[in-house]
Amino acid sequence: MSTWYEKSLIKVCDINVNIKDIYSSIISIPGVKKIYAWGSYIENKNDPNATIKDFDLLVKTQFYSEDMLSIINDNNNIFKLSSSSLEEQGYNPACIEFTKRYIAINKCGIDHWAISSDKNILHWGSVISDKEERNEIIKESENLAYFETGLSKAKIKKASKEDINRWNMFREHYIKKYMKDIPKGWYNISCNINKIIKNIQEIKI
Repeated sequence: MSTWYEKSLIKVCDINVNIKDIYSSIISIPGVKKIYAWGSYIENKNDPNATIKDFDLLVKTQFYSEDMLSIINDNNNIFKLSSSSLEEQGYNPACIEFTKRYIAINKCGIDHWAISSDKNILHWGSVISDKEERNEIIKESENLAYFETGLSKAKIKKASKEDINRWNMFREHYIKKYMKDIPKGWYNISCNINKIIKNIQEIKI
């Protein structure tokens, strides 16, 4: 497996050692109500030596999704504007401050998710508004993974763990390379909060 990919993986035990500090840093941000973990960390929480790609954190906030979706960290660098300038441009300064402080916390490969006050699930990442372009990127990344591994998306579920990791490595490498120069922001995930409740776990320290 590629060295850069191996270095991107973290162990469950590494998260366990740092989770108290991570919790304290996030819960102190104004606007944060609760913090949940989900994804591969929860799935592997009983195996300290398990390696995972991301530490998915889902923060319940007091902010409306409309205020969050308006935040795009482009060349204008919205995080450097004063509160008065933000208000003049129609932004919620408190929501901007929450976002700035939350995404600055990147220990243990945190992947930043949030629940808005109107119960939408949002993710922080490269924003591509064009659905066709987004689908094309995914298709091309899967074609690359197929070319490098000989495994199609349809067959990947039946492959060995090592082959699945290699397939994902090539797919993610392509996506990250494409996305690196695209501005980041909050974008909405088409998922009802009630559908994931059973798969998340509140962090309480």
